[in-house]
Amino acid sequence: MAKRRLFPIDPWQSVAEHFGAQILDPRLRAYAWLADYLLSDPSNDRYRVPAGVLDAETVWSIVLNRELKITDERPDLQSLLEWSLNPQAIANYQHLDPNLKTIIHNRLIETAGNTVSSLLTYLDCGERSHPIAMGIVLDVLFHPDNQGKCDRAIGKLEERYFQGQALDASTLKPWQTVTARLLKQDPALFTTVQHPVDELLQELGVDAYADVSHLSKTGFEQRLQQWGEHLNVLLQTDSQPWTEANFVQLQEAFQKLLSSQAYTPTSRLALSLTMAMRLVQWLKQTNGILASEPNNFEEAAQIERMLGCWLDRARFALVGGSDRPHLAHTYTQLFQKITTHREHLSQQFADCLVKATVSHDLGRNVIPVEGILSTMIAPIAAQQFILLIVMDGMSLSIAITLLEELSSPQSDWQLLQPKTSKTPITLGLATIPSDTKTSRSSLLSGRLCQGNADHEAKVFTQSANFTKRRRGHKPPILFHKADLRDDAQVNLASNVNAAIHDPKQSIVGVVVNAIDDHLDKGEQTDISWSVETIKSLAALLQAAKESHRIVCLTSDHGHVLDHAARYVAATGGERWRVVQDSELIKDYERKITGDRVLGSSDHTLITPWTETVRYTKKKHGYHGGINPQEMLVAIALLCPKMQHHCPDGYQVGSLEPPEWWQLQSKPPVA
Repeated sequence: MAKRRLFPIDPWQSVAEHFGAQILDPRLRAYAWLADYLLSDPSNDRYRVPAGVLDAETVWSIVLNRELKITDERPDLQSLLEWSLNPQAIANYQHLDPNLKTIIHNRLIETAGNTVSSLLTYLDCGERSHPIAMGIVLDVLFHPDNQGKCDRAIGKLEERYFQGQALDASTLKPWQTVTARLLKQDPALFTTVQHPVDELLQELGVDAYADVSHLSKTGFEQRLQQWGEHLNVLLQTDSQPWTEANFVQLQEAFQKLLSSQAYTPTSRLALSLTMAMRLVQWLKQTNGILASEPNNFEEAAQIERMLGCWLDRARFALVGGSDRPHLAHTYTQLFQKITTHREHLSQQFADCLVKATVSHDLGRNVIPVEGILSTMIAPIAAQQFILLIVMDGMSLSIAITLLEELSSPQSDWQLLQPKTSKTPITLGLATIPSDTKTSRSSLLSGRLCQGNADHEAKVFTQSANFTKRRRGHKPPILFHKADLRDDAQVNLASNVNAAIHDPKQSIVGVVVNAIDDHLDKGEQTDISWSVETIKSLAALLQAAKESHRIVCLTSDHGHVLDHAARYVAATGGERWRVVQDSELIKDYERKITGDRVLGSSDHTLITPWTETVRYTKKKHGYHGGINPQEMLVAIALLCPKMQHHCPDGYQVGSLEPPEWWQLQSKPPVA
């Protein structure tokens, strides 16, 4: 009061004093209620604006934080969707004073766009669903492929969840886009929202159309079924070549699977899908017609290296690749189709092997296992330290899987390739029978023989192949399965580790039995072979890297897996039998004779060439026969990437898969 006149108090002046501001943003005066609102909050007593300026952005951040716990000064659509994931945040918004709610509604539209109007209207309708789940549902309803199919469902949605507000596809698109971004950032959120998504789609009667969305797990399952149906159509087609249209449909369906959020590239399902596509590409490329028969054993062996083992690797991935009945059935059909071709290759190989064993003509590029020490190990050991790792029972298909991992950009290792060869994999040939007693003993002694682990350890140390070891160096040493782990079965045994690091121990050999052991008791387990899944292998490689050793990774023999193999009673081993006058040789068998046949006094045995017969109790897998999966082994040299000097006669090489292994890629289809 001045001169008996009453002057009204300017609340904004009080606000300025309250916040220590000399300058007020003029836009604030448009909101008369806002001054009293700011003065009513005791927590603002401690707030002082920087530079003495109280602007509108600061004030709105105070309002949004106080009412809704939104901390962004100018929240965008993504931050609002993240905020709405908290059920309490939704409750806070729903219980706002109607006038304040309208004001905040308009403010958020100003900062985050018109899509926010639909989001906030949805949040105000109750807690029956989830804003991210609704984003997925909108992706289904407004997808171009569903145009005209979901009009009734959109009407229901507007009435039940958007207060009758007409929904516009272009306005809602950012909601779908941000939803996809959040789900990609948080896989756990993707899993959480799938149940409410399914409930909403079923409520609206559009769950059958979910396949258009790459964000829906139900949509992924529908895409998976469609892909399986396309594959089934191809497999049921008697005539080849297949029509390009059918193959393109399968390829496009596969690309849709790859673009789905539910697709996990490292999963068992993803592996089976990828391998199935590779096998289909091989069938398409060859038109179901195999190459001409090999002229000799060496050609047959190289066909196995370039084709057979890759077919094995792919077809085995189909077994147990899906628990979905419709897909498992289709996988079985594809497996059987490929196996038919595979059996033809196996028979060709066996026939060539029978002739080569009699004539002693294995060719120049296949090394019998008894020659691995003299041909591969001794020349390297004369130049550099070496660790020989014998993976008992490792087939070519498992070998290429491990070598692909070990030579990847992420690995510390690189493959060495003979300068005279086009491949880093040298082929080795098991003895006959292709069992551990014969083949492993022959490998580790450097001559054809039969024996046990004690025999192997003794002859490896005394092998004539290593008489030219370096002066002052210790004799070679060999460790078996029981020697590799410490007492707790956790770490590499100290004496093994010490031997690998010993500067006077130029040759160290180890036998790893993980694969061979799995054949006895692995029918209930599904193992993807890798460095980590093979006990001791990672530790051995680490020790070799630290001691700058060359590693030779090889095997004594391979194996065939049991896929409903038929039992036949016989006298002999798992996959070989002795010759008896009263017995006929069946069409799935071959009689093989020669110096490398050690299972009988007359150097003659009868063995199956097919993978579908066994002479023993049912197991996960077998060896002893002359199927190429049993007979051929990989011999590969690796050196640490930090080691730049290659042994004489070698250069850095790479594993080259066949052309059909590379999937034909197109931009993913959402």
